[in-house]
Amino acid sequence: RASGYATMACVGVVGVHAPARVRVDANRDRRALGMTRAKLGDARVRSSGVGISGIASRENNELRKLFDATRRRERAFQVKREPPRRVMASSDEQELSKEPSARRSYVPRKENPEVVMEAYWIERGVELVCSECEATETSRWVENRERPDEPVCAACYARQLAATRGKCCKCGKDGKDTSGMRKSKHKEGEWICTRCALRELREPPFDGCTCDACGKGASDAVGVWHRSKLKNRVWLCGKCYVKERFMIAEAEGTKCVECGTDTTTRVWLNSKLVPGAKICRDCYNKGLISKAKAEGITCGECGTDTTSSWINSKLDPGAKICYTCYRKAKISEAKAAGVTCGECGTDTTVKWHNSKLDPGAKICYTCYRKAKISEAKA
Repeated sequence: RASGYATMACVGVVGVHAPARVRVDANRDRRALGMTRAKLGDARVRSSGVGISGIASRENNELRKLFDATRRRERAFQVKREPPRRVMASSDEQELSKEPSARRSYVPRKENPEVVMEAYWIERGVELVCSECEATETSRWVENRERPDEPVCAACYARQLAATRGKCCKCGKDGKDTSGMRKSKHKEGEWICTRCALRELREPPFDGCTCDACGKGASDAVGVWHRSKLKNRVWLCGKCYVKERFMIAEAEGTKCVECGTDTTTRVWLNSKLVPGAKICRDCYNKGLISKAKAEGITCGECGTDTTSSWINSKLDPGAKICYTCYRKAKISEAKAAGVTCGECGTDTTVKWHNSKLDPGAKICYTCYRKAKISEAKA
């Protein structure tokens, strides 16, 4: 026997009364509907014999009302109404759809515009020269905080902004004497200068901090600490953070826009030719070398115009030196400082590395490679 409860309005001759909770018997309603139909049919037969068209008597009007009310009740219990569902389009349909959303229009943002706000100053007839350092090239032009009608380069604007943020929470240097200020990762709500921020990356956030992925801590000579982007902002060492970034890039299907590879070393870099696209480290280095050749850059030490990477010269500000001369200069600098290998005691090597066993000490490249091989075997 099918039965249940329903809330319905009591309908009478006068009008609609308050809703009432009544017990519903579906079988009883069906029987009543059948009886009502039979009575209504008999009434029509009787009325047709006296020449009355339709049901005009008071009795037949009451039967008609009962029939209509019973039919409405039956329909109400038979038809189950569901709330409308919002159907989301598939990713393919969303990509094919060219019509913007009625609720929100999305405009893709360029990650690497050529020069931000360059057109803004050109339209006003202002010469693009920094009013502080007189530079003519920058990544973006910004209004001078002291003289809004004059432009400043991005570096000078960072210094002006740093001057309003007080002192560095680590070294105590005033913001106006720094190249920039940013929020500290270790001290909430505090500002830290750019130089100390780089040092802060190499320091554990708190005593006993370990990498959430590999479990290494400060005693394992972790180089850099980062917040995880996949987990709930846990701390990761530099190597695990790079692995996480590669996992994200692989999930997004990142490929080099120039050579088409899906692998790279260290990190993916933004393309300057295609805004929003990525390029691998090799193509990035090739682009730097090609640009340097086009500008006629040569090494200030040996005069070559070909190298794997260009480094700023410490002896001649503004000049460039090749990577080979840079390594020679680093080795000569280490010799002058009396640096020796903490493992074998040599003072000559192609490259010095920090020792993991003895923090602050150096090891030669040969001992570094031996340690890496032993670590891989273990």
